[in-house]
Order: sequence, then C-alpha cells, then structure tokens
Amino acid sequence: MRQVNEHGDISISSRYQRSSEISDEVSLYWTIREHGKAGTIDLAVSYRLPRQQFQEDDGGDPTRDFWLGFGLTPQGGMVGADMFLYLPPPPEKDEGDTDSNKADGILLDAHGVAYSFPQVDRCGQDWQLVNCTASSTATAFHGVVEVTRALQSHDVNEDLPFLDDSSDILNPTRVIAAWGQIDWNGNQEEANGRRRLGHQKPSTVGTRDGYDGDDVIGRTSGLDDLASMLVPHGPSGRISGSVRFFGDSSTADPADENPASEKFIDLLPPKSFSIPGVETTYKNYCFTLDDFQDLAELLEEHDQVHITGFRDIVGNDAGLVHHMDLHGTTNEILGGDKRLCRTYLDLIHPWEAGSPRHFNLPSEAGIPLGGADGYRAFRVEVHYHNPKRQSGLIDRSGVRLYYTVSKRANEAGLMLLGDYEVSGYVGGMRLLDDVFPEETII
Repeated sequence: MRQVNEHGDISISSRYQRSSEISDEVSLYWTIREHGKAGTIDLAVSYRLPRQQFQEDDGGDPTRDFWLGFGLTPQGGMVGADMFLYLPPPPEKDEGDTDSNKADGILLDAHGVAYSFPQVDRCGQDWQLVNCTASSTATAFHGVVEVTRALQSHDVNEDLPFLDDSSDILNPTRVIAAWGQIDWNGNQEEANGRRRLGHQKPSTVGTRDGYDGDDVIGRTSGLDDLASMLVPHGPSGRISGSVRFFGDSSTADPADENPASEKFIDLLPPKSFSIPGVETTYKNYCFTLDDFQDLAELLEEHDQVHITGFRDIVGNDAGLVHHMDLHGTTNEILGGDKRLCRTYLDLIHPWEAGSPRHFNLPSEAGIPLGGADGYRAFRVEVHYHNPKRQSGLIDRSGVRLYYTVSKRANEAGLMLLGDYEVSGYVGGMRLLDDVFPEETII
C-alpha cells in the first residue's frame, strides 16, 4: 500500500475512462474491457472522509486503522449485496515486507445476508486487489482502492453481475459503500463506543488464497477475531447511490441533479448551531413563506407553485448529523406563526446518513406550495448523534427545496406505513439508561 502524506488528495490514474460522484464522500472511476461473459471492469473507489470519524485517542494512524467496503446491491442495502472489504496491513507490517500480500493489505470478496457483518465468499474470491493508496491531513482521510473483476463471475450464488444498464428504460445499478475503523486488539466495541449488546456470533470472515488469518494479524486469535476487529460503521459510515456503468453519461443518474433553471429556497438556520457535548440532540428550525421574499412575490402573481425536488445540505464535516426530517403545514393559522411550528406537521421529506442527498419527484407530479391548499410553513428537525460527546463543533444543516411555476399534472404526497404497536417496544428500550444515556431536544 502506497501512502501519500504530503497532501490531502490522491490523484486517480488517467487510465480510467469514466467516473461518477456517488456522494460527497465516495467517487468511482472505471474502465470496462469488452462486454458479456468475457468482459472485465477495472474500478477505483475513492473515499474522502472526515478525520473525526476515526478514533485517535490511542495515537492511531488513520492511514492504517481503517477498513473500506464497496459493492453492488439489488435492493439498496446490505441484504443480497455483493461487495469487497479492504483491510490495510497490520501495524507491525511495513512496505518493505517481501510478502506482497502483507505489504498491500487484503481484499475480501464478501456478500450480505443480513444487516450485520457480511460473509466472505466460499465459492471463490472474484474481486482482485490492484492497489490501495491512503493519505491523511489534520481534517480529512483520503483512501483509494483499485480493484478488478469479471463482469459476470462464475460464482453465481454469491456474486452479482455487472449488467448493461445503458438503456434509459432500465434502472441504473445500485451501489453501496461503507467504512470504519479497525481495532487491532479486537475489543468488541460498537462505532459509538458502547459494548455490543447481547451475544453475537462472530462473522464468518475468511481469507483469499494463500493468505492465512493468523499470519495476517500476527496473533493466534484466529479468523473469528479478525471479524471482531472491524468496528461496525454506524449510520455516518455508509452511503448508497446509483450509477450507470455502461451509459454514455458519467453521472450517476439524470434524476440525481435538478436543472439549473429550477428555482429553490434554502431552509437553513440563519446562523450556525453549536452542537452540545451530549450523545443525542434534536434541533428544530422553523420557516414561513414570508421568510423568502422572492417566493412570496412570485406567489402573489401565480398563487401556487409546485415543489419538484429536495437537496439535503449537511453542513457538519464530523459526521454527526444522523438524520433530518422536513415537515410542513397547509393550515393557515399554523402557517402564519413560527411559534406554532412544533405542533404536529406533515412529514414531507426524510433523510438519514448514507442516503442520497438529492431526491426528485417524477416529472408528472409536484407538491403544492402556497395558495389555498399548498404548504405555508416548514419545520426542519435535525438529529445529531454525538457518541464521543465532542464539544466545540458547529453545524448549519438544512434542506434545499426546488419548485417550478409550471404546475404539474398531478399532486404528490408521502404515505407512511408502520405498526403503532412497535412504539411500545421502542419506548421500553428507552428506559435503559446505558443504551440511551442522554437526549437533548431544542
């Protein structure tokens, strides 16, 4: 593994023909050689991560104490996903090691069967490591994992194929990425510092050909302990998105971005918020249409416009924003007084860490804004998850709301599904102070 410590950025090899930015944290670069069963893909996954996400209390090196994962997913999550996991060389190994496996780290071909540690493929290791480069600055960690794989592997039970997704009538390919720390002592702690609850069976993490687990770590703990060293990523250590690997466009999907001609308002707090040094904080921000003069003047002329999409603006680089919910009201009384915004409002747009930050409504539908039956006021609720109880951090997160004066043919809304009986169980769990020790609502 080559390390580049002089700068916070790593230049990607020009041999890759196409690229796509999946999120602010993860970008892809790839070249497809031939098509069909004989084809292969050369892929580089670039991770740009806030350094605060990595524990450094013990003097650890972020360019050594990390794991990186990437994969294809049919449903957008872990279940059924085909992925690789990259582990760097252990601390006692260096680039002068004559064994290239130990010097370069290890790439594990794995698959997801549940929302837990993935299982390493037993039918063959099809993702092959080409190179990994890592660098670190005072504020950021940057790692690039370069791999190669057949478009359609022989492991049909555990691998997913790279299918031709170039046609607009087909969905783009869904991908996921995750990252986390490695605890070389295997202390069984969650990413938030708490001990794991209950008795969990260790993951069945295997090896690639010629790579012995005990020899990798330099310990006699065995392969099960290798799994315990991968600290779970938590909500701030994962993303999902879509990309067209075979399409003419290098962007993830045309629906991911709003046209430049779209008008928008930013539901952002007027000033930055100082995040308290407690584990859980909910902060509410209230807005009415009068807060946006251009929109108010436009509504005087057109009476009502249609919301066409949302962009979630996450302003904190420490990864503490767990989720944001945008609520709204069409009620004239509630919409005319910000002091009433904490009452029950409709849920319009939810976002959680790891989700795409752009969401566009179908071109034939919009959400009414203004007028007799449109939304008049909004509340943005931001949930901060601060397990290390850091202090002195600030944030200015919110939601960009796109709208058009050309009203669409249909009106869109959000349907919520769930079982109210579940709330009793969740409420019971909240009584456990060691699980939910602190909560602040502002």
